Amino acid sequence: MFDEVAFVGSANVSSNSANNLVEAMVSVSDKAAVRSARQFVRSLCSNELSPGTIDRLQTIYRPPRFVGTRAATRPRSKRSPKIALPRLFLTQLVRGDVPAGSEKAEEMGLKVAKSQRRHIRSYVLQDFNWSGNAPFRVGDKVIQVVKEEDGSRLIDAPGDVIHTHSWRRGNRRVMFVYLELPKVRRIRLEKLARRLGHGTKKKLFRNGLIRNSEFAQALLANWRNI
Repeated sequence: MFDEVAFVGSANVSSNSANNLVEAMVSVSDKAAVRSARQFVRSLCSNELSPGTIDRLQTIYRPPRFVGTRAATRPRSKRSPKIALPRLFLTQLVRGDVPAGSEKAEEMGLKVAKSQRRHIRSYVLQDFNWSGNAPFRVGDKVIQVVKEEDGSRLIDAPGDVIHTHSWRRGNRRVMFVYLELPKVRRIRLEKLARRLGHGTKKKLFRNGLIRNSEFAQALLANWRNI
C-alpha cells in the first residue's frame, strides 16, 4: 500500500516463486479501490505480536512442502477466511500488595518470566495476581483495567502472557500472571470507549474472556492508534 496506489497479487521474494511458479501482480490507482484495499489491510493488523511471541512461533513453524503441481490443482474453499486472534481477556484490577506470604512465590515467577524475554527495548514486563481459579495461560492476551485511588480507570496496552506461577496456602489459591507489553502510555477508560464507539464503555467494565470476536478485533485494532 502506498498513498495513491495499491499492488495486489501473489508475487513474493522466494526461490519457489522465481523458479517454479508463474505469478502476477496488478497495480491499482483508482481512489476507491485504493481506499478499500487500505481498509482491508488495516483490518488484518489487529493483533500485535511481541518479540517473545514471535520467538515461540518460530519454534513451531514448518515450511510448506510442494509436491509436483498437486497443490495448484487442489480445490479451494469457498468460505471467507477468518482472522485468527488469541484469547483476549479484560482484567479489572486495583492497586495493592500481594497476599501475605506469597512474596517469595511472586519473585520465583518473576525470575522465570525474565528468562523468557529476549527483547526488552520496546516492551516492559508487568505482573498481577488473580485469586481463585485463574483462566490465563501462556499465549493469551490481557488488557489490564486498573482502578486508581482517585476512582479513575486506566487501561494498559494489550500484553502477552509469557508465564504464570501459582501459590497456595490452605484454601486460598493465587496465580501470578506475567505479561510482556508494548512500552506505551496508558489511556483512560472513557477515552478508549469514545474511540470504540457507542455502547462499548459498559463492555470495558467487564471481567474475563472477551467472547465477541468483533469486539475483540475492534479493541486490538483500535489500540494501535492510541
